[in-house]
Amino acid sequence: MAFDISEVLHYDALIASDPQLMRQLWSELVSADSRDSNPMKDFIGTEESGKPICEKTELGAGGSQKVTFTSMAPIGGRGVIGGAELKSKTAKPVHGTWGVTVDMRRFAISEDQLVELLRFNQGKSRESVLYELCKQWWGMMEADDIQITFRDKALFATDQPNVYRIGGGATSNDINLNNTFDTGTIEESTEQLVGLGAMPLGLSMDEAGSEVPEFVTFGPRRFLRSLEDEQKFREAVLHAQARGGENFHWTGKYPRWKESLIHRHAIKFDSGNKRQGSPLLPIAFLGAALADATPTTVTGGGAHNTAGALTDTILYDYFSAFRGNYWKTFSAEVAPTDNNTYYALIYNVSGADRGKYEIVSYVTAGNNGNRLTVTRAVNADGQLTALTAASKYTNAHPSGSWIIPCNKWGVPLGYALVMGAEALALAKGAIDADPIEWQDDFVSKTSGKAHINSSGIQGIRGYAPKEDSIGRYPNFLVVEGALDYGLPLVALK
Repeated sequence: MAFDISEVLHYDALIASDPQLMRQLWSELVSADSRDSNPMKDFIGTEESGKPICEKTELGAGGSQKVTFTSMAPIGGRGVIGGAELKSKTAKPVHGTWGVTVDMRRFAISEDQLVELLRFNQGKSRESVLYELCKQWWGMMEADDIQITFRDKALFATDQPNVYRIGGGATSNDINLNNTFDTGTIEESTEQLVGLGAMPLGLSMDEAGSEVPEFVTFGPRRFLRSLEDEQKFREAVLHAQARGGENFHWTGKYPRWKESLIHRHAIKFDSGNKRQGSPLLPIAFLGAALADATPTTVTGGGAHNTAGALTDTILYDYFSAFRGNYWKTFSAEVAPTDNNTYYALIYNVSGADRGKYEIVSYVTAGNNGNRLTVTRAVNADGQLTALTAASKYTNAHPSGSWIIPCNKWGVPLGYALVMGAEALALAKGAIDADPIEWQDDFVSKTSGKAHINSSGIQGIRGYAPKEDSIGRYPNFLVVEGALDYGLPLVALK
């Protein structure tokens, strides 16, 4: 296959985007606009570490091979008493096996030689800067893979035993604007997790000497911040310092709530031409403006894609973390049957209709990861009528408008994870985070570099939740609820 020369960054393209570069000296230090890293790195440990994500390296595993784990069920029975014969009454252990399929993952960045000669003429080399970007991508990929594996394994499971919906509803459409994250969510979801047979991260002792199991709740800061509006939580924060703890209101840290450690992470909406948010808080920014209710194609990318012309699903995966686009972690993975209808808000953050919005719907085939093919002017159960009556409806949206996953009532949806020990296996093969290089065109005899140079990263890895001996996922729960963006939305349910 011929190399796609259009994806190489050329010096003339840089000049076209910013003519000032021809008249400026470039600093030797080139920094990325945003540094992505894996916010779940503190929860990754080796086997027997007791952390939620169990890392196993199987050096012999190559692409599309399986790393196998074994589980064993508890043993029951009454046992014998006194002098009764035992040899014919021994219990039979019940084993279960489950596997993680690993596959090759690769990523690279390409530039022509002139970019390097004119930009990296001092200090840092082009290879070091581009590899830094590749490492940032690797951390972002790992975090997204872990979160999407948890989310989709729970939401596509029969009867969804690994899902807790705030408000107790059976589906996402039962969630209303008031069903935000609170202390009751922590307590109820932890109880449901314990009921699945979860293994705690550790055990502490209460004042009476009884064991208290410990779990962790992990989620985006924006999804968990509604805790601060709850009176019970605020009182605990108020009295924490007087009882020997920190005043969490001032430090920004969240306290342990009963048996659960609360860990929140900030999600940045950065300047990259890529997917934004995370699988626990997906968001996109409208590329090509929508002038009226006629267009059915919704593009992403914001300022990077105002013409809506960027259609490569690998490079420009604006909607890949939205429901309906099944995120594979190995090439032979088969997507589950998905007959759901999904919804999204298109919310104007600029222009004459700022603060107005529209609810659109789409099916699985309508999300290819790059764009949404939607049904406009959704009026199921009268929500469009209610929006219009509240003077909040518009079908004209400027580029840059927010696109937020929601239910059919226009309630933005977010997610958190409640995890015990060894909730998920991260299996690695023969190589991981391995730096790679590629060159094309004529090569300099002096420097040994070609005109077109690429730096990249590759590895063999896979992800799967731990299974018990009867095929359940015992050590994690996905919490789904209303996400408060601070937007003046109409309560349609």
